[in-house]
Amino acid sequence: MPNDLWYFAYGSNLDLARKQDRTGAIRESHLATLSGYRIAFNKKGSNGDVYANLFADPTEETLGVIYRCTPESLETLDRYEGASNGHYQQVEVQVRTFDGKNVSAIAYVARPEVIIAETNPRDEYFGYIRRGALAHRFPTRAIRALEIRAFRRACDPGKRLWRTYQVDEGLENDWLYRLNALQVF
Repeated sequence: MPNDLWYFAYGSNLDLARKQDRTGAIRESHLATLSGYRIAFNKKGSNGDVYANLFADPTEETLGVIYRCTPESLETLDRYEGASNGHYQQVEVQVRTFDGKNVSAIAYVARPEVIIAETNPRDEYFGYIRRGALAHRFPTRAIRALEIRAFRRACDPGKRLWRTYQVDEGLENDWLYRLNALQVF
């Protein structure tokens, strides 16, 4: 359809049943990567729970799914994502599909006033993400990376870090450099 837009899902809307419950039948979807961002569990909900967010990081990329959506279905997603209540905002991003196409898509990014320190999401919430990743056939290493990201121990400010993970203070600089050069996906 000429007015359709692509929506980049990286959180609970990866779950097919959840996405369909919210916006109706899925007409088309593709695996895609968003460069320059990583998934972060740092968006505080009005109920106090933590949700997925996109965090700008030039060294990372986020694996997700693009869904073909009507403008009306994106308006519906706005309500579910709390866009009118100051939780998430729509941001236009450029993603690359697994077949090599560059696509402009809409993603939801948390507004600064609802961002908190990264912490663990509830198991039920993460279950939507995991089920969706499995249904969309994410590579096993990508699912494992999501699990690590979601349930890692929070880092203490000022400590030596590998990306956002706290490492042993005695780790030699050469090894820390090598860890930072590793690709997650």
